[in-house]
Amino acid sequence: RNSENKIVASKEKKDIDDAYLEFYCSSSEKKQIVTFELLYTQWVDNRRGYAGTKKGQLSVSTIRRYERDYERYIQKTKFSKKDITKITAIDIEKLLENIAESHQLTKSCINNLYGYIKNSFKYACKFRYITDDVSLHVDMKLVRTKCVVKTQEDADRVLSTEQMQYLLDSVHEHEQRRFYIQDYAIELAMLTGMRVGELAALRWSSITDDYIIIKESE
Repeated sequence: RNSENKIVASKEKKDIDDAYLEFYCSSSEKKQIVTFELLYTQWVDNRRGYAGTKKGQLSVSTIRRYERDYERYIQKTKFSKKDITKITAIDIEKLLENIAESHQLTKSCINNLYGYIKNSFKYACKFRYITDDVSLHVDMKLVRTKCVVKTQEDADRVLSTEQMQYLLDSVHEHEQRRFYIQDYAIELAMLTGMRVGELAALRWSSITDDYIIIKESE
């Protein structure tokens, strides 16, 4: 059969070989190459479908973080345009090492990026774009050696009583602008000690007269 699925009637080997070559080339042209950028976009879109639902336990801010981190660290690299069937564990390691060095990232930040990549490849396996998940073979111990180590003491990271009061006063000044939601979030964090991920996952149903149900967003 040729590229139009018609039977090729020929006894000559050359004619049969030519027909096979035509069919193979035609099929190859129609096959879409899935780049990492396309894969990542599909994975994020899939996750977006669960944002704000009980099943997904994802917040909209989490989805935005996926997009911002990709744009900042991966989008402009050659890795983003590479065919995922040709990506190796070494390629992922080199990408993460370069990002860690060029952006001076900590271990926790580079772990987050690796998590995005790993989940993208898991998605690719699920939809049979690939059969081997190379992200599982990445040596993160080696990658983390390229990360910066922060030596800042806890005392330097915690606001003093005076600094807290100054921040609270500034928040109250801003709150005169009724819909400036960021300030309300800051004040709630100061009053409850809740973390950013916990604030992002907070729902009206989480608040009762006696307590707040805290759940970290993904």
